[in-house]
Amino acid sequence: MVSASYPNGLTDSEYTQLVRRNPEVAKQRWDRMVRNPRVLVMGAIRHPDHSTVTLGVWHEVVANTERTSGFGAARSAFLD
Repeated sequence: MVSASYPNGLTDSEYTQLVRRNPEVAKQRWDRMVRNPRVLVMGAIRHPDHSTVTLGVWHEVVANTERTSGFGAARSAFLD
């Protein structure tokens, strides 16, 4: 669960505990997101940053590793 106050997200159990302690936080806008999702792709892959790539078999998508290096990497999380 992600909100402006918790941009790196909370697990379901952390969110539940937080709301029990402070019911007012439930009034914030919360979005359910998936941490470090696993995605498989096949077929035509289109993106403005590159030419269309056609994959004939399943491939796992690997997230850009830019977030794991440099300033702030330890304080960031990939959420989708």
